[in-house]
Amino acid sequence: MIRKNSGHVTGLSKSARTQYAPAMETRSPRSPVSALAIVAITATIGVLLAATLIGWSEHGTAILYTYAQDGLAWCF
Repeated sequence: MIRKNSGHVTGLSKSARTQYAPAMETRSPRSPVSALAIVAITATIGVLLAATLIGWSEHGTAILYTYAQDGLAWCF
């Protein structure tokens, strides 16, 4: 049975809503392990990305020329 209550449609009676609502307000505790794991994974990805960018900035030209030479050598 669907009832209208102040413009909102609800499928629960008033007594069911009063019993159901407090159960929905309880919050589950956050796990510090999962937050710590997310921080560790993010930090690891950041360090790897920084190392990659530093490597490309120092050796990018040499890598590009090596790819070009290998590509041309493969053609001939």
